[in-house]
Amino acid sequence: MLRDLIKEGGLYTAANLLTRGLTLILIPFYASLFSTSDFGILDILSVFGLFVTSVLCLQLNQGMGRYVAEPTNDKDKKRMIASTAIWFVILLYIIGTALFLLFPDIFIKILSADVEIPRRTFQWAIISITLTGIFYFIGVYIRFLRMTKAVALLSFTHAILTTLLTLLFVIYYKMGVDGVYLSSIIVTPFIIIAQTIVLRKELLFKVDSKLLKPLFRYSLPLIPGAISYVILNFTDRLFIKEQSMSDAGVYAMGSKFSQLISIIILGISSALGPIVYEKHLNENTKDQLARIFRLFIAAGSVGVLTLSLFTHETLVIFTNEKYYGASPIMPILYLSVFFTGFSMFSIGLHIKERTKIIGVIVVISAMLNIALNYFLIKEFHMLGAACATLISVCFNNFTLFFISQQYYRLEFPYVKIMFAFLLLFAFMYLGGFELKKLELNLWLSILAKAGIVLLFILYLYSSKLINFMKPINHLRK
Repeated sequence: MLRDLIKEGGLYTAANLLTRGLTLILIPFYASLFSTSDFGILDILSVFGLFVTSVLCLQLNQGMGRYVAEPTNDKDKKRMIASTAIWFVILLYIIGTALFLLFPDIFIKILSADVEIPRRTFQWAIISITLTGIFYFIGVYIRFLRMTKAVALLSFTHAILTTLLTLLFVIYYKMGVDGVYLSSIIVTPFIIIAQTIVLRKELLFKVDSKLLKPLFRYSLPLIPGAISYVILNFTDRLFIKEQSMSDAGVYAMGSKFSQLISIIILGISSALGPIVYEKHLNENTKDQLARIFRLFIAAGSVGVLTLSLFTHETLVIFTNEKYYGASPIMPILYLSVFFTGFSMFSIGLHIKERTKIIGVIVVISAMLNIALNYFLIKEFHMLGAACATLISVCFNNFTLFFISQQYYRLEFPYVKIMFAFLLLFAFMYLGGFELKKLELNLWLSILAKAGIVLLFILYLYSSKLINFMKPINHLRK
């Protein structure tokens, strides 16, 4: 299993770095050509897009993936389940898009703040959201068929063509925010056609209404959780937007850099889910998954520490002065993204089909997030929003992880991992705040920060958390 994950997860991660990495490359471009208010509009519409896709797909992507990967289902049944889910969801997207386009002013009023979102921008955003949602939904089927190369190639092609057209429309034709959505509207239909060609032997042009029942039974309880997950991760933007769209843009810029961590997490989870569903009945799967968990903790914490220590340098290199205010919130956002990765190890709830539990926990977490944002943003502004998100994300993912342990237990060294986290927080504080008081020159500051990272890596090595070939019994001690 570990070998499969390295092979497939490595390919997914490389593809994500090439595709989503283009977004990071575009940050200087966005920073120079878009105002902070424009960037805030892009981010708010992105959040709205996640909400729309979470509702319209009815979370059937999760049910489809679960049953397509289930080893006890034969190929014909898997094809029919996937085909039924895909065509049904496409119909829902068409209906939903028509409603949004017919009544745009209702949603524009809700989403706008001191700067109103233009009607045409909203309409193009909705069409882009729909096409992208269909693209990703079909991509789930390809991924759970473990057609890794096809997923990587299609994702990269989609990203590079969209990026090139975005540059053309924004720089040459001066279309502003509209150019971002128009590029997606042009490119995505061709990629969807390419997906259907890839799936020509696996996708049937028919729907079996009887198969909707098990899909709904698995997926519908996840809808409140999916909506709450969007609220949990993006309420901060909505509250900040009420203060000003410009502040929302600065906050969004800070969160952009956390995508580097999410790219790696997405690469691992994209490969891990299908593999675990397929092999969860094997005797050694739990041991293998526990080793992968320790690898995730070690590599992720080093990444968070490194990025956190160099937040100011990152903003200086990639942005300009109007975005430097994002520096204090970036380490907190890095931690939030890192802890969301725990969800891919809460596999027991999915294997045992306890999806209602997931929905309940995420709803509670979202309510906690709303309350924390309401109180903390008033006092601490953007920093309060970032802290509210971190607290809520930790509550959500740790709770789900430990409940999942009751259904599919993984053995790992609790004490050593807890101490690693405490050391991580201490080093983040030391390098992010105390080091500034010394007023070192640039090169001495970089050297000191590199030394802090090295010390943390030495701890991980000495505690054997990065020695993944050791038996689990050695690590429990």
